[in-house]
Amino acid sequence: MAAEIGTLAPGAFADIAIFKLKNRHVEFADIHGETLTGTHVLVPQMTIKSGEILFRQIDFGARILFRQIDFGGARPNGVEK
Repeated sequence: MAAEIGTLAPGAFADIAIFKLKNRHVEFADIHGETLTGTHVLVPQMTIKSGEILFRQIDFGARILFRQIDFGGARPNGVEK
């Protein structure tokens, strides 16, 4: 199992979270009402658990994902093999 943890090798199960760092004014608050001001925020793009996509932003990696789907020869407009 130790050889399986922490690898992105072909065939390995994947638990991955992908984020985009965005420059944005943001105010963080805790349950006590204490706040901190920030200039960056991490926006989740995709979550993969055991190799299965659990969450994906609608615009994240659409061309890549379509290339991996078997459309039986037919492909959506703009998607190449």
